[in-house]
Amino acid sequence: MKAIQFSKTGTPEVLELVDLPVPAPTSEQVLIKVSAIGVNFSEVGRRKGTFPLPPGVSLPYVPGYECSGTIEEFGENVHSFKKGDRVLVRGYSSTYCEYTAVDSSMVYKIPDSLNFIDASGIAGAYSTAWQAVVKRGKLQKGETVLIQACASGVGIACVQVAKYIGAHVIGTASTDEKLAWAISMGVDQGINYSESDFKDEVKRITSGIGVPMVIDGVGGETFLDGLKCLSPDGRMVVYGVASGTRTATVTLPELWFTNLTVMGAGSSGLSSSEFQEVIELVANGSLKMVVDKTWPLEQAAEAHKYLEDRQVRGKVVLTVN
Repeated sequence: MKAIQFSKTGTPEVLELVDLPVPAPTSEQVLIKVSAIGVNFSEVGRRKGTFPLPPGVSLPYVPGYECSGTIEEFGENVHSFKKGDRVLVRGYSSTYCEYTAVDSSMVYKIPDSLNFIDASGIAGAYSTAWQAVVKRGKLQKGETVLIQACASGVGIACVQVAKYIGAHVIGTASTDEKLAWAISMGVDQGINYSESDFKDEVKRITSGIGVPMVIDGVGGETFLDGLKCLSPDGRMVVYGVASGTRTATVTLPELWFTNLTVMGAGSSGLSSSEFQEVIELVANGSLKMVVDKTWPLEQAAEAHKYLEDRQVRGKVVLTVN
C-alpha cells in the first residue's frame, strides 16, 4: 500500500511516499480502507521535531490522527462492525496511508449523509472544539468568548460550537481577508492581530471589562496576552501550541488577584457518547465542517507547507484514490 512516512525530522520534504505491507488487524482491531485524512498541526510538529511522537513510537513514522473510510476486515473479537461500514477514526493511529489497522474502540460509524472528506476532520477539529468550548470551558448562552486564530481548522470549529450555544464571539486572525471570511462563518467581531494589539482591542470592545473566556491554540506570548484579556473569574482554555512555543511564564499573583482559571482541552477528553453526539451534530448540519483545501495523499508535503504558511481557512484534508 502507499503511505507517507518520515525517517528524520525536518522540512516538509522529509515526508516520503513509500510502499508498505497492508497491516493485518489483531483480534481487537479493524482494517480500514482509507478515503480521506484530516491534517493537523500536531503532525506538522512531529515532522519538525517540536512535538513528541506518540508513546512507544519511533522513526520511521507514518503520521496521522484521524481519517475516514470503510471497514475492510476485522479481528475475531470485534462484533460491532461489518465489512463495508462507513467509519471515521479518532486517535493516533498512523492514518497517512491507504489502509490502517486500529483498535475498534477508536472507530465510529458515520451516517450516509456525511461524506468522507467532512468526516475525516471531525476528530481533530470538532472533538477539540467541543472539549474546549463545552466540556472544559462551559461557555454559556449570551457570554462573550475570545477565540484566537479563529480561521484555523480548530478555531473555526470553536466558532461554530460557540454560535451553536448562543455566545458572542470575538475572533483574531492575521489578515483582513481571513477575518472577513471568519465573520461570514459566524464571528461577531474580528481583530487583525498583525495590525493592532489584540489586548487593547478586546478592552476597547468590552469597555475595559475583558471577556469571561479565551480559547487559545497558539501558545507562547499569545497565551500570556490572552490572560490579560480576561475579566475577573475568567477562564483560559488552551488546546494547542501552533506557535511552536511550548512554555509560558505566568506571574502567579496574576491568577489569584482576579480569580482566573487556566485549563487544558485535549481532543481525547470526550467520552465515546459525547463524540458520537458531535458526529451527529455535524451530520445534521447543526455544526458545519469547514474544509479549506484537499490534496491527494501523495502531496502531503504540500498540505504541510500550506498549514505552516498560515494560509488555512478551515480544515486541510488528504484524499486517497
